[in-house]
Amino acid sequence: MGGGAVVPLVAFFLGSLVGLLRGVFGPVAVLALAAALWTAARGGDWRARLLVWTSAPLLLAMSVQALLAGANANWAAPAYAGGSILAARWMLGRGEVWAKAQAYSGAALFAALWALGGVYAVWAQDLPRTPDPFKKMRIGGPFCELALNAMESEGAEVFLSNDRRRISECQFYGGLTFEDVAVFSPDPVANYHVEFRSRLSAGDPRPMVLAGESAVEARRIAALFETAEPVGQGAFATHSDRETGFSLWYVEGFKGY
Repeated sequence: MGGGAVVPLVAFFLGSLVGLLRGVFGPVAVLALAAALWTAARGGDWRARLLVWTSAPLLLAMSVQALLAGANANWAAPAYAGGSILAARWMLGRGEVWAKAQAYSGAALFAALWALGGVYAVWAQDLPRTPDPFKKMRIGGPFCELALNAMESEGAEVFLSNDRRRISECQFYGGLTFEDVAVFSPDPVANYHVEFRSRLSAGDPRPMVLAGESAVEARRIAALFETAEPVGQGAFATHSDRETGFSLWYVEGFKGY
């Protein structure tokens, strides 16, 4: 094997490990992709080698990112465009057994995922968080219900937070537009679309409900307003072993960052 094959193979084995563990590509497809990359590295045609280089470098980059600072599984999705072709080509070249195994395992994993999700949709508060496939989605509903009810009861016009996820979720649950939300962000450079559209500016006179998970952080932000009154604080359970805090303030007259 030539030295030029080392980099794509190392990239694949690091990246595919992440993909396999996260269930992104599927166990059968990962094995097929491993075999396809090995074949290409040992002298496959130029088309296969081209697909290797559209897949392996990104898998390596995302693996390094995951090791250093964490990464979401979907960040490596573009790598599977070429990887899927490589894997499918390898499987179809070896009869139907591999293709059938991929189809059957995919269907079984899909059914198991949604069955587990259904169980947690009913009994999440009585079950541990780790096996829940939708664990990160259990917070938005109750959190936004508290915040949106506070907006209505306090007569606030704007939902304010420094949490990107909570803003997006409450926009969805409350049918809020960009004019109905404000992003607290001391960074003058927008990092995502809602911040670009709805960044809180000094002198904004609208009454707002500030919502956050950290009471300390919410209090720090509230101190930057001319009027700041706490309207709710506590925690709610999402699973048997996990609670999420909430801190709600009615604020007016932002003085600036």
